Formats: sequence, structure tokens, C-alpha cells
Amino acid sequence: MTGTPRRSIAARIGVTLLNLIAPGLGLLRVAGLRAAAGYLAAPTLLLLALAGFGWIAPTPGFAAFATVVLATMAALIALMIVAMVRTWRASRQRAPVKGWSRWYGIVAASIVAGVAANAAAEACHALYKPYYIPSEAMLPTLADKETFLTDMRGGRHPARGDIVLFDMPELHTVYIKRVVALPGDRVALVGGVPVINGRKARQVPVGGRTYRETLPGEAGSHAVLDLGPSDLDDMAERVVPPGQLFVLGDNRDRSADSRVPRSEFGTGWVPVRDVVGVPLFTYWNTDLSRIGRKLTP
Repeated sequence: MTGTPRRSIAARIGVTLLNLIAPGLGLLRVAGLRAAAGYLAAPTLLLLALAGFGWIAPTPGFAAFATVVLATMAALIALMIVAMVRTWRASRQRAPVKGWSRWYGIVAASIVAGVAANAAAEACHALYKPYYIPSEAMLPTLADKETFLTDMRGGRHPARGDIVLFDMPELHTVYIKRVVALPGDRVALVGGVPVINGRKARQVPVGGRTYRETLPGEAGSHAVLDLGPSDLDDMAERVVPPGQLFVLGDNRDRSADSRVPRSEFGTGWVPVRDVVGVPLFTYWNTDLSRIGRKLTP
């Protein structure tokens, strides 16, 4: 009488490593669908729980966001480790291969688990989403290649001084600029300084070419760069049309914004309906001192 066939060490390692693709795939191979189902569903359920929590929780600061991200990563790593340990133990002996345990079952399960997890991640991104800025147009507030977290629910009622992200359908991309004038405002620029409804913005030098600017009616203030005289420093007064915004980059001499029409690769007027969110804070930069900098009042 012969015993139950055993897998080689190499085969056991290979089966166990299937869990690196998706937690539970290795168990699916050696123990079947029932043993693997919970592990395969866990990442999706965890992300959906985060999305649900995000709807009811206050807008996070950097510390809270970092804590949630680290806890989520730790939970996923722990899930993977447990699945690998269980797979290793269950893979010692060969069991009869059933439908879900065959190669096509494993491929199907990995696709389903991947699609479900991606959909759950998109649910999270409907609340908060990372972006990076690929230019210097928002210096000194945002540096080139800086990554920041965006509240995708914000920006529906922008105020003067707010930073907003908005769709540019013509370019199939998202831009980030600062709101300077609202629908119905009269806006002009004189020597690079915004003038809103006849009132000039206050600019105080803070060192180098950096100024602290306060727009008329702005709740706080923000930093801007003035690199010297440029063709965009002066603009005759315009009236912002209904449902539109006038936006500027903080690096005033290096920004294609509402001063430049879209036909010339600027933003022109920005429809309020195209605003997709507001940035919260920087969460990655090679200059570690910038990480965690708050970007909203």
C-alpha cells in the first residue's frame, strides 16, 4: 500500500509564492475554493471598508493619512504572510486536483480578485487621490514632481485663494492653479499684482523673489514667486463670466493660466463644473522637509 504522494520542496515553494500575486491563490491550488475565498476577497473588502470610513470620517491630516496607509499596508502584508504559511503547510501532500485548483481556475480567480480590488481602489480614489505636479508653475507652494493628496469631494464652492485641480478635456489631463477671481468679479493685473474689483492684492516681500500675497477677500495668504518683468505682468480688466473662474499659478512668470487662452495652451476661464478637487498636503518629495506641508487653509 502506497502513501499519499508528496510535493517536492521546489513545487511547494512555487505554490506558496502564488500568494504574492493575490493572497489565497496558493491555497486555491492546494486546498480548494472554500479555503481560499476569504483570503482572495479580503483586500477588496478592506479597501471598501476604507472607502466607507472615508465618507463619514473628517478630512484627514498628514499624520492620520500616514497612519491609515501604514496600517493598511501592514494588514495586507500580514494577510499575505498568513496565506503563505497556510499554503506551505497544506502543500506537503498532493490532493486530488479539482476544477478551481487547476491552472485555468487560478488564472480566473486572479483576474476576478484583481478586477474587484481595482474597483475598490477606485472607490477610495473617488474620495482621496494622489497627484503629482510635473512643472514649476506652482512654486513655491508646490515643487516640480512633488506628490500631494487631493480631496476629490472638495472645490465645488471655491473661494478666492483656494488651490483647485480641474479637468482640461482638450489635453486629457488635470491642471492645478490658484483661484484669484470668482464669477462676476472684475479682474486685472498691474505689474504682476492682481486687482480684484478695483482692489489691489497685498504683496509683502519675504526674501529673494518670494512674496506673501493676500487677495482681496481671501481668508488667509499664500506665497508667490516674481522672477522679474514679463509679458504676462499686465492685463486689462476683464469680467469673469458666470460659472467660470480666473486662476493663476503661484510662479507668476512661469505659468500658462487664465491670462492665456486655451487656443494658446493656457487654461483661459475655468468652468467651476470642471473642478475635481482640492489638494490637502504634500506626501512625497525627495526633499523630506516638504513632506506633510499643508496646502489648504
